Amino acid sequence: MNRWLKPFAGLILCSALSLTEGCGDWLQPGQGWRDPSVLSVEDVFVRPLPKAPVLNFEQHSPRIDSFFRELQQDKKFNGTVLYAEGDKVIHEGAYGYADMELRDSLQVNSVFQLASVTKIFTATAILLLWEDGRLHPDDDVSRYLPDFPYPGLTIRHLLNHRSGLADYSSVVDYENCETTLIRPLDVLDYFMKKKPPLQFSPATGYDYNNANYVLLSVVVTYAACMPYEQFLKERVFAPLGMKDTYFVTHTERVLQPRHTIGYRPAGRKFEIAGGDCFDGIIGDKGLHSTVQDLFRFDRALNQQELLSSGTQRVSFLPGSFDQSGANYGFGWRMRDDYPGIVYHFGWWRGYRSCFIRDIFEDRTLIILSNIDQPDLPETFWSVYNFATGWKENN
Repeated sequence: MNRWLKPFAGLILCSALSLTEGCGDWLQPGQGWRDPSVLSVEDVFVRPLPKAPVLNFEQHSPRIDSFFRELQQDKKFNGTVLYAEGDKVIHEGAYGYADMELRDSLQVNSVFQLASVTKIFTATAILLLWEDGRLHPDDDVSRYLPDFPYPGLTIRHLLNHRSGLADYSSVVDYENCETTLIRPLDVLDYFMKKKPPLQFSPATGYDYNNANYVLLSVVVTYAACMPYEQFLKERVFAPLGMKDTYFVTHTERVLQPRHTIGYRPAGRKFEIAGGDCFDGIIGDKGLHSTVQDLFRFDRALNQQELLSSGTQRVSFLPGSFDQSGANYGFGWRMRDDYPGIVYHFGWWRGYRSCFIRDIFEDRTLIILSNIDQPDLPETFWSVYNFATGWKENN
């Protein structure tokens, strides 16, 4: 068992027992529903840390700005950045172009494809429905998707990437990929009809798999009795004032204000990444947003405007005892060498995204890029270390 799990293995077991109590009943608020956890943040994240240094805003913001300007000049970054401590934005900036051909400069409110950072919102939708009493993480998926051909596979297995399902790109027919968009219900249909064998029995292994979160988006639709996109709009985006956050396909994106074009490296230059039939699949990706809207979401989580503290703590629990070095909760990743931090990165067709939250110190780093640089994930951690002095303090 890795050091992430040892300090609170018993607490996870107790939490799991409380979660399965009453499983299978259609719970309604006030009728058997309970706060999902009584864990404290300290129970979930055990680390002795010094307090973050008090930063001089006038000095720190120019340092971060200089860091990104150098990256942009070296063609290693093109995008927007927001770094905050608590409610205070220490630095936000835009570097490069939304459209390289037109030399259309990026703005801090430019809109980017979030790619896999979308999974955070899919998990949030599931957790909201759990708090509503309309589903339970330990419910079988077949309760919401009748005739689903994998008995015993639960919502929790999908959330934690422990389902064993095949990757949808290996089972979906995409012969007409250039002309036809595949949608989440098409993915479900292929699993129902082709019944590809599981890679392993549910809960016996871990495999990061986009199919899990595509199917979760369909579960949201059935449990909420409204489309997944509409549920998120009504319960998350609209209440929080996230006016620049929405689902849109590759071809529809050009119709949106402040949209960006995704690029991939081509030697020392960049070319338009384009799209394909998988652009129609959402839940695992597909959400578009800005650094400012994501910070609104971050603040709402911090202030428990969306989800209770107990529900959030459960979402931060590592889902796999057989993993070391890194783990996955409900829509959030975590690393042994960054205890107390939850995050998610994303990649899709010319876009890279980064959302890092330090739960202990209440620090947030959001980076959105419209160039697909393969080494950007390491750059994200370098930026976090640079902005916070993490490696110097730990």
